[in-house]
Amino acid sequence: MTDGDVPQGDLSEKQLKEGYWYVTHILNAKKGIAGVSIAIVACIWVFALIFSIFLYLVFLTPYRATLNELKTAVVQPLPGELVHPLTQSASGVLSRQTVDATLYTLFVEVENKNTTYRADFDGVFTTSSGELKSVREFLMPGEKKYIILPSLYQDPGTPIFEMNNTIWTRLSERTLVDVRKKLNLIISDEIPFMSTPSSRGGVEGIYKTTFRLVNNTGYGYREIRLPIALKSGTQVTAIQQVILQNVRPSESRAVEARWPQEFQGIDDADITPVIDVLDPQAFFLQEERMQRHFDSDRQIR
Repeated sequence: MTDGDVPQGDLSEKQLKEGYWYVTHILNAKKGIAGVSIAIVACIWVFALIFSIFLYLVFLTPYRATLNELKTAVVQPLPGELVHPLTQSASGVLSRQTVDATLYTLFVEVENKNTTYRADFDGVFTTSSGELKSVREFLMPGEKKYIILPSLYQDPGTPIFEMNNTIWTRLSERTLVDVRKKLNLIISDEIPFMSTPSSRGGVEGIYKTTFRLVNNTGYGYREIRLPIALKSGTQVTAIQQVILQNVRPSESRAVEARWPQEFQGIDDADITPVIDVLDPQAFFLQEERMQRHFDSDRQIR
């Protein structure tokens, strides 16, 4: 051994053994510390996940349910608060001749001029001989729509329409925004009135109103009512209601309403979709859409 191989300084044999142990065990020590650190972090994440699930189940779900109830809670107008009564802006009796009889259609246009109150009411058509029919209807804040009673065989004379048992529901601004979002339905490509030659070669043509309903929402609707009023100026000349079933999200659907006779001077068709978007039953459920897709796919196969 040369002088360069001899350790310099006064190192004892014990110190040399301790240094050797440190060098040979430092890697294992680092691995152990890293493993403990990973285990601690994993435990923290597991605890956070379990705690989040606990918060969601115990607190958040009941909170959301309560919030939804509050958004549509039925409340009477506050003392001194002005609530505009429901109004009727147009009404009438229309008749048409069939092969066997004359059929009569009653209609009334009603409006809710309140900006924050929804109205649920009984709409009752009556004549001098008594009540014809009662329907449960609703009007969103600011909404105007037609209520139609079609295909009566007896002349109703001069009927009266009344709105009874009205319940007012004050809607929050958040709910109103949600309602407007869910009612983002557009009527496009509208042809108020047109006639085409009969496909059977007869003298009479086919009279119809055509348009396209565009569902610009991410919601699917079980049923959409479409009152269609043909107008000559401000006068309602003919009226009927078309009902669409199973309208899918983002769907664009062509619609055709046929009329029994020709009308002169038609320059407009008043068409406003009617959906109670505060009723959960108005919407498709995801499971239903999947089941229909599955059944359709199975039929194709």
